[in-house]
Amino acid sequence: MSRSIILYLILFLSAVSCNIAKTDSDSGFASLLSDVESDPRLYLEKHGESGPFDLSAAGEAEKFLLRSLSRNYIDRECFPSRDSMQTAIETFGNGKHTKALLEGMYLMSALHEHKGETDRAVFVLHRIADMSEDTGDKEMLYCASSRIAHIHNNVSGMVLYRKYSDRAKTVLEVIDIRSASVRTRTEMLENLIMASEPEPVRNMVEFLDNGNIGQENPFFPKYRRLKGKYLLYYLRDSVNAEKELCTALEHETSRAGRFNCHYLLMDLYYREGNAVRMAEARDSAEAYIGKGAVSGSVIPFYLDCINYSGKLGLEDDSKSYRQDFVAKYIGMLENSSSHSVNDYSYYYEMLKEKDMHSAEVIRYLAATVFLLFVSLVLTVIYFRSRKRSMSRLIEFQKKISELENLKESLRAKNAESGEMVKSYIKRDIEVAKNLARTEYASAEKGEWMFNELF
Repeated sequence: MSRSIILYLILFLSAVSCNIAKTDSDSGFASLLSDVESDPRLYLEKHGESGPFDLSAAGEAEKFLLRSLSRNYIDRECFPSRDSMQTAIETFGNGKHTKALLEGMYLMSALHEHKGETDRAVFVLHRIADMSEDTGDKEMLYCASSRIAHIHNNVSGMVLYRKYSDRAKTVLEVIDIRSASVRTRTEMLENLIMASEPEPVRNMVEFLDNGNIGQENPFFPKYRRLKGKYLLYYLRDSVNAEKELCTALEHETSRAGRFNCHYLLMDLYYREGNAVRMAEARDSAEAYIGKGAVSGSVIPFYLDCINYSGKLGLEDDSKSYRQDFVAKYIGMLENSSSHSVNDYSYYYEMLKEKDMHSAEVIRYLAATVFLLFVSLVLTVIYFRSRKRSMSRLIEFQKKISELENLKESLRAKNAESGEMVKSYIKRDIEVAKNLARTEYASAEKGEWMFNELF
């Protein structure tokens, strides 16, 4: 859509909001709209899908809108063309068909949101809120304010979400829930769950259960998904929560709704410790990313994938697998025009820093491990060397002790042997003396005898 067309749409909607005044509600259109919101398939069976319609006539434009709403309720991915919707809205504005105008603009905002044109969706919803306040349509004012809050939560964080959520909450105080439509009731339940108000959530779930919302109702899958979320997070009832979420999946036609169901099932199976089914739900949820207006939950989804990765022992949840989730998570935030005020900016900066310096961290860790290894080796060598030195010292001391003992022993033995030698010497000297004397005496006696004889 060119800038001139966008400008024309803005000027046109502004003119409509200025010219519109309180008018008698189109009871015929409101009655048919109630039929569409109760059972869109039955409405199409009764009234057919014939066309084309003369969108310049209010009656034909209303038939076109009711048929478009029915098709959208049956298949949330089915929208009429922009040009046809713009022509029908212009016809409603000129004829002051307030209810049809508001419903047509609400469908147009859903089309913008589905296409990812959030700025345009918010602009249209603001115009709806202003006109609803002027005409006293509290339910439409509540739904428009609620949708603005959710869109801001998806793209801008919690600040603007709280602002418009508080506005919707203020409107809610004057709405009679007993006469409110199922669309308004499910919107109320979604807001109460996000606001973490246990008692009001429980009351709303009981009220909707008593309303017997059938499968033919276009808001049946959304209600079942929200009830499953309530059972999972508020009552910790995983069994019944799984049943509700699987029922919602059977009837859900929007990519965003199916993504959210699989995302909730992923969290449910993780809490139960079922790694295989958690991975299946995770992969099923990821398959819807990039194929519709599911960006609002993608950022927390990837953050949970990062946190859950590897914790249940899956083989595919390796380090590289987790890094893939980190890269996708950072990419989602970088592609968001408002990520600087996003509530996940802290995790974004943290993970981005890790991603930017992963190589340096790896080198640092490798160097640290190497130094620790070298230190360990040197420590082992040192202690082994010290052990050998101590062993040698102990052995040497033992030898010294043995030598000292031997020395003492020798000293004792030498002393004893010395006495023996002395005694031997004394004895030998006496013997020698006696021999000498004998020999001398013999000689003298022999000489005397020789002289006597000769």
